Amino acid sequence: MSNIFNVKSLFKLTISISLIVWLLASIDFKTLSNELSIINMMNVSEAFVLILLIRLVMAYRWKILLSSFNIYTSYSHLVSIIFISNSIGHILPGGIGTDIVRSYQLTKKEGMAEKITASVFIDRIFGFISMLLLALVASIYASIKFALDLEIPILICVVMLGLISTYILAKYLSKHKLPNILKFKLTASVVSFYNKFIYALKELNMSWLLIFKSLALSLLVQLIRCITFFILFKGLNVDANIIYFLVFIPIIFILMLLPISIGGLGIREASLFYFFGQFGFQLSTCTLVGLLFHTLQIAALLPGLILYMKNKNT
Repeated sequence: MSNIFNVKSLFKLTISISLIVWLLASIDFKTLSNELSIINMMNVSEAFVLILLIRLVMAYRWKILLSSFNIYTSYSHLVSIIFISNSIGHILPGGIGTDIVRSYQLTKKEGMAEKITASVFIDRIFGFISMLLLALVASIYASIKFALDLEIPILICVVMLGLISTYILAKYLSKHKLPNILKFKLTASVVSFYNKFIYALKELNMSWLLIFKSLALSLLVQLIRCITFFILFKGLNVDANIIYFLVFIPIIFILMLLPISIGGLGIREASLFYFFGQFGFQLSTCTLVGLLFHTLQIAALLPGLILYMKNKNT
């Protein structure tokens, strides 16, 4: 099993390094040098503060979800776990590393591993849905106001219909045993995903008010994240209508969830250029902004460690 994990990790590391090497090889280093010399550190500082704010909102959302599983943990402890797990997650494969770290950290204190894993799983679903919703609303507005290609909102609608269909199917199957023939055909990872989904649905006890609050907080996280990238590009004297950040940043973070890279490294930078290159953004600018964001995410580990040590000593 460890050999398989090492092979997968090596594959993801190879993808990330390959993409970064390709991006760097395609960059005009004179342009990159000029951009580094003009970068506005005040904007970078503002972006870092927003990243910290995202962590605080995420911790509060998780606290709400945990209460639905009858797990009550101090907000400060959840904040420290979120800070640590999200920073470490940026040096681990995909977004899954973040979930593993925070599930493990809270389980050490509270036990109830299955419920905590289910809460993290539902938290991830809320995040995914909020990314789709924000991108959908923004893309529809951009299509009407700025003639953005209609393919994007149509594609998002198809994905959302797929999610709804999956939910309905899962609710139906939760009342029936999974047929042996289906178990045989499904891979182990898909069966595991299915089992977690069904368990989370069965254990979850949320009122409509809590569902609304969790979704609203998830949308707030996505909105702050989009503004963070807007500010980082502004720090390099590159400006664009904020609506395009609301459309493309959520889509980029959905792509980063694919377990084919280390913390989305390379995927994020290439996707930034793919989407924003059409507005005249340089490859060097997109790569620099992506790497800056990655660095700030890892730097946010320090406040989490300080808070974690403080909680540990009290």
